[in-house]
Amino acid sequence: MKERPHILPALPLLLSALPIVIYFFFTWQYVVNIPSWDDYDFLESVLKTLETDNTGQQFSLIFEKHVESRMAFIRVLFLLSFAALGEIDIKLILFISNIALLGLLFIFFKSRSAFGNKLLFFLPVILILFQLQNWHNMIWIAATHHYLVLYFSGAAFFWLTKNSPKSFFLATLHAVIAPFTLGGGLGVPILGVIYLFSTKRIKGGVIWAAGGLLLFIFYFYNYETASQEHGLTGFLENPGQNFLYFFSFLGSILAFKHFSVSIFLGLICLSYFIYLSLNKYYLKNPFIYLFIAWILFSALTASFFRSEIGLDQSLSYRYKIYSASFLIMIYLSITDVFSFSDKLKQSVIISAIALTSILYIGSAMDALPKMKFQKGLLNFRTNHWVIHNHGLFFYNPPEANRTLVSSIQSGIYKLPQHILSVPDEFYSQRILNNETCQENGKSEIVAGFNGFIVKPTRGSHFFRLEGVVSNFKNMPSRSDAMVIVLKSESERLLFSTRPQEKMEVSIHFQKNSFNRGFIGLIPFEELDSGPYQIGLCTMNQVVLYNQFIDKTGSPVFETNN
Repeated sequence: MKERPHILPALPLLLSALPIVIYFFFTWQYVVNIPSWDDYDFLESVLKTLETDNTGQQFSLIFEKHVESRMAFIRVLFLLSFAALGEIDIKLILFISNIALLGLLFIFFKSRSAFGNKLLFFLPVILILFQLQNWHNMIWIAATHHYLVLYFSGAAFFWLTKNSPKSFFLATLHAVIAPFTLGGGLGVPILGVIYLFSTKRIKGGVIWAAGGLLLFIFYFYNYETASQEHGLTGFLENPGQNFLYFFSFLGSILAFKHFSVSIFLGLICLSYFIYLSLNKYYLKNPFIYLFIAWILFSALTASFFRSEIGLDQSLSYRYKIYSASFLIMIYLSITDVFSFSDKLKQSVIISAIALTSILYIGSAMDALPKMKFQKGLLNFRTNHWVIHNHGLFFYNPPEANRTLVSSIQSGIYKLPQHILSVPDEFYSQRILNNETCQENGKSEIVAGFNGFIVKPTRGSHFFRLEGVVSNFKNMPSRSDAMVIVLKSESERLLFSTRPQEKMEVSIHFQKNSFNRGFIGLIPFEELDSGPYQIGLCTMNQVVLYNQFIDKTGSPVFETNN
C-alpha cells in the first residue's frame, strides 16, 4: 500500500511515452532501404554530387530545385549517410528525419500554458502528433521533409520570441534552414520580420530583413515553376478550387478522407485564427500565433501550387501533419483565451484525451494495413526488378533503372540483402554443349550492358548482367538464344539468358533501332576467381568486349589492355 503513491504519478508518464514508442517501433518496422518515386531524384542528384570534383557544381547540385522547392537539407542527409556509413541508407535517413517530431514535441511542451502544467494535459498533444495518419511521412523520404520544415519553422518562431542573443542566433539558424527543407519555409523570414518590427526589435528586424532579402534572391535565382499550370495563371483561372484546397488542407486531420468535412473544419480553423487576431493573442503567446500564421501561409502556397493536380490531394496523408499541428495549437491556446473552473478544466482534459485517443486508434487501424502493404509491395517490386529489370516505383522507368544501377555500381547504395529472394528457375543455366558458340563471328554485335553482384540471404549469390543488343545485322528474333560468354585465362563458360519483357525500360534501349533485350543471373558457384572477359553469342556468332567481371565484388569494369 505504501508504494501506491509512487506508482500513480508514473502512470501519466507511461501513457505519454507509449504513443511515441509505438510510433518509432512501426517506423523502424515498416521502413525499408529501398527508394521510391521522388527518392530516385534525390539519389541521382547525390550520385552526381559525389562523382564531380568541382566544388561549385557540387554546391549547385545540393541546392538544385526539386518540383517547387530547393530541398537541400534532404540531400545533405544523404551525403552525411554516405560519409558516415560509406553508403546511403534510406531506412536510417527516414528514421532520423522522423526525430523532427520530437523537436516539435519539445517546443509545444515548452509553450504550454499554466493550465497545462500536468502531464495528462499534454497527452492529447502527443496522441495527435504521433498518430499513424502520418504514415506517408514515416516511410517515404520524399514526404518526410514536411516534418522537417515544420520543426525548423516552429523552432525559428519559438527561439525568436525568447529575445536573447543566444535565442536570436538559434532562431536565425532555423529560419535559414527551413526554406531549404521545403518551399513553405520561405514564410518564416517574412513573418519573423513582421514580428521583430512590430515588437520594436529594430536591430533584429533589420538583420532578418537584409538576410531574408539575400535568401530570397538566392532561392529564386534561375527559378522556374514545375509546370505552366501552376502559379498565378492557374490561380486566376480557378480561384474557387484553390480556396477549397486551402480549407481542406487545414481541416484534414479530423476528416480522414471526407472532403466536405475537411472544408468545414478548415473554415473553423481560419475563423479561430481571426478570433485570436481580434483578441490580440499575438501579445500573449507570440510563438503559437506566429506558428499558426505560418501554417496558414503553407496551406495557401500548397493550394497555389498543388490544387491543379486535384482537390483530393489536400487530404493526402503526408499533408495531415500541418492540420495536426494547427489542432494542437488550438488546444494549447484555448487554455490561454478562455477562463475555466477547476471542474471544467478536468472536463476539457478528459474530453481532449477521449477525442484524441479515438483519433489515434482510428488512424492506426487505417494506416497499419497500408504500411504493411507498402512494405510488401516495395520488397516485391525490388525482387521483380532484380529478376526482370522492370517494376521500380518511379514515373520514368528508364531513369529509375539508370539511377539505381549507377548507384549500386558506384557503391553508394546497396540493395537490402535480407529482402532478396530469387527462385532457382530464374538463374542462368550453364551450357555444356561444346558445339555451341564455337565460331567467332565476323559481324560485330553492338550491345550495351551493365552488371553487378547480388548477394541475397536466401539462395545463391549471383552476377546480374543486363543489356540490349541493337543495330545487329540479321537481328535475332526473340526465339533465338542469346548466350553470355565468359572467358578467363583458363576456361570459357557459356550461360543462358532470358529475354527482357520490357526492354524499352532498359538504360541501353536505343530509340529508332532494332533492339533485343537480355538478362542473365550467373551463379557464383559456377565461376572461379576470374577475371572473366564478357562476350555475347547469338546465331553462333561470338563477340568479346573489353569489359570484365570477377567475384571480388566489383561491377562490370573495363581495361585498357
